[in-house]
Amino acid sequence: MAQQDKFIDLNAYKTKKKIPFNVGIIIFGIIFFYLIVTIILYLTSPHITSYEVREGSILNDYEYTGLAIREEMIVESEGDGYINYYTSEGSKVSAASNVYTLSNEKMEHTEASGDAAAVELSEGDLNQIVLKTQKFNETFQDEQFHNTYNLRTNIDSVMLGIQNQTRINELDSIIASGNSAGLRLCASPRDGIIIYSVDGLEGITKDTLTSDLLNKTDYQKTELLNNQKITAGSPAYKLVTSEKWSVAIEIDKEFSAELSEMNSVKVRFLKDDEYLWANVSVVSKDDHYYGILSFNNSMVRYAEERYLDLELILEDETGLKIPKTAKVEKEFFLVPEEYVTVGGNSKEAGVIRKKRNGSTEFVKATVYAQKDGKSYIASEELKKGDTLLCEDSNDTMALNEKGTLEGVYNINRGYAVFRQINILAESEEYYIVEENTSYGLTNYDRIALDGKGIKEDEVVFR
Repeated sequence: MAQQDKFIDLNAYKTKKKIPFNVGIIIFGIIFFYLIVTIILYLTSPHITSYEVREGSILNDYEYTGLAIREEMIVESEGDGYINYYTSEGSKVSAASNVYTLSNEKMEHTEASGDAAAVELSEGDLNQIVLKTQKFNETFQDEQFHNTYNLRTNIDSVMLGIQNQTRINELDSIIASGNSAGLRLCASPRDGIIIYSVDGLEGITKDTLTSDLLNKTDYQKTELLNNQKITAGSPAYKLVTSEKWSVAIEIDKEFSAELSEMNSVKVRFLKDDEYLWANVSVVSKDDHYYGILSFNNSMVRYAEERYLDLELILEDETGLKIPKTAKVEKEFFLVPEEYVTVGGNSKEAGVIRKKRNGSTEFVKATVYAQKDGKSYIASEELKKGDTLLCEDSNDTMALNEKGTLEGVYNINRGYAVFRQINILAESEEYYIVEENTSYGLTNYDRIALDGKGIKEDEVVFR
């Protein structure tokens, strides 16, 4: 019995020591290994900062204070007396139409005596004020608070026009009643726009410009008022006799060279935020340079102003905004457009390559751009020196010529893909590029912020 106790059941022992197969542990091990590799790659790989492409614009502009030059004539008073005007300022008069009256005594006006009905606003007057106020609200910006005073000036001009019309109606009544004894009517010598102020600069031309004239510090303007006593030969009013006018600005030598190459420029007037196109010329005199901005319309809008604050808009481009740091250049093979064809079992573009044994094969190639009759193509299968065949003419060429395109690296898919760009405008930090070009960018694309810190097809960890 003692010997039987020493026997060991080997089958039972093997069964007891066998490790069971567990699929979960294996899957967990694979996942754990993948995570370790991913973390190592993330820690050892360069991190690419992405930039989301958005629509934007670049505005290159320069602000100046300019001197308005017009064809102006001062009309002198025909006699002595108290002057009262028969026409609203800024309105156009024809030759021989009545402009003002001269009287021996001051005239009494109803708005001065407090007759509220005399200055009652019509529906048209109210609409003018509402429109000016609405435009002010739509364009107002905190940094342009000075435009608030422009609104006040605009409303004042409407009210002044109403008062002038009241005086005109009174004069009409006096003349119609036959009580015009001692009242002398004076007519315009020619047609033009009426202005009731003089400043001594009416004879200025671009040939008589000086730097001092463009400094408005000591500028003085004399307003010609109703019921003012004047003498014969003194200024009664001013006529602007042509719709053509110009604004002179003083510029530096460097900008004068740039402006000389332009035929026209877009101008924004800060007074009312209006835009006009001006023909451009440059005048140099006594080591000073002047830009002459010539207009063929809208003279009456600024006829009362001698100095105008304006903005020259040299560039105003809208497109996709990208940082300059993202731009890279890439080389492509250049082939004549007629060498690019469609072949193979698909409708993909490519070229026909001629082999050494005389046979041909279709090689797929991506056409990134076409310029001046040449196609910029890329293909991993093409190499320098390959012989290409033109399908239409059977002409051949050696693939040697290369050209570069500007672009960025698109990283939407987690790896770097070259996308070409067409630059429309630039500032110190950004480009505005054309949208929806062939193999280009679209809104909300993500690109590498530093184009030189990444290679094509590189996997991106963000």
